[in-house]
Amino acid sequence: MKEIAAAGFQNEVLNGGMVVLDFYSTECPPCEALATKFEDLSHLYGSEIKFMKIYRQGNRELAEKLGVKSSPTLLFYNNGNETGSRLTGGIKRSDIIRNLDSMIPAERVNEIKSKIKPSVSEFDVIILGAGPGGLTAGLYLCQSKINTVLIDIALPGGHVSTTHEVSNYPGFIEPQAGYMLSHSMSEQTKLCGTIYKVAVDVTSVDLEKKEVVIDEYETVRAKRIIIATGTTPNLTGAPGEKELKGKGISYCATCDAKYYN
Repeated sequence: MKEIAAAGFQNEVLNGGMVVLDFYSTECPPCEALATKFEDLSHLYGSEIKFMKIYRQGNRELAEKLGVKSSPTLLFYNNGNETGSRLTGGIKRSDIIRNLDSMIPAERVNEIKSKIKPSVSEFDVIILGAGPGGLTAGLYLCQSKINTVLIDIALPGGHVSTTHEVSNYPGFIEPQAGYMLSHSMSEQTKLCGTIYKVAVDVTSVDLEKKEVVIDEYETVRAKRIIIATGTTPNLTGAPGEKELKGKGISYCATCDAKYYN
């Protein structure tokens, strides 16, 4: 894997054959969640596709020129032309693989996947769900020196991370932006030592064996499983509801009734 700057974009990317380029930032939890996946896939696909990284804050002009507005953002190039789907935010391994596989012949895809070795990791406790409930459980278990892993198909924070403002959380006099509150929760639990496996595909869950398979090839085992998968609000289908989520739309009457007459 190679890190480049804007000055090397033409030569390294546009003239570089098949390339996947990661626009990353510092102090960026989604970037941290992507880093291990990106590194692992570079070892698998590196003989066919070049894996490169570029620091978005230090190369803002290029990012703006390419329409890259957030980190991480993955761009895929084949002989100078952007191909596949741009990926951003909580990027899953399966989505990256889908783009990579589309760039190379099917027989090479099969050869590469035949080299994937299933892995097994063991913990005392698996927490399914990294919303406030899961993060709180992870914090308490970690402080009790219990080896714990948090697993979620999305990034940590749950629905709080997409809530416009939270005004009923104890300890805060002023309303808090949901994404900042969830970020603080996540960082507190992470700094304690809880392991995160987030933005993953959960392939299977076996409650009897107490094991969870993620991204097809990784088995996570534990002595106990805590289910903290939360709930999902029922959408009304009103025009603009999806676009305005996290920007003022409320799904909690007990939380937000005071804002309405």
